[in-house]
Amino acid sequence: MASNIVAITASFGLSKSEADFLRYFLQSGKKEDSAAKAGYGNPAVVAYSLLRLPHVAEALQYELGRLLRVEDAPRARRILLDLMDDKKAGARIQFDAAKTVLGLAGYVPPSKSSADEAPEKQLTEMSQEELR
Repeated sequence: MASNIVAITASFGLSKSEADFLRYFLQSGKKEDSAAKAGYGNPAVVAYSLLRLPHVAEALQYELGRLLRVEDAPRARRILLDLMDDKKAGARIQFDAAKTVLGLAGYVPPSKSSADEAPEKQLTEMSQEELR
């Protein structure tokens, strides 16, 4: 993660202290502790202020998105696949894991209302009243 912090420091114009704060915050999720580790005095006030600076907030948002895509999503997928194959987990958990994987892949079951409806008529089969 440190090498990416260097890259986003340049991209977002962060100072060294701001970059250090972000690095610690991304590791721990603790605002005040991160500000203190980054060397700021009065960490509670500074952490609050830092997270409201547009360039710091943008850098944080960018790096969180990258971490979710590159680290967290593949790990979550592996966990779901392991649950799907784990006979000890039970059928309900396997089903829920499979359903989640399919939903994330874009496969969703048809809604009941669309399944119950009669098939649509072709335009050439419709009356003038239906076309209005």
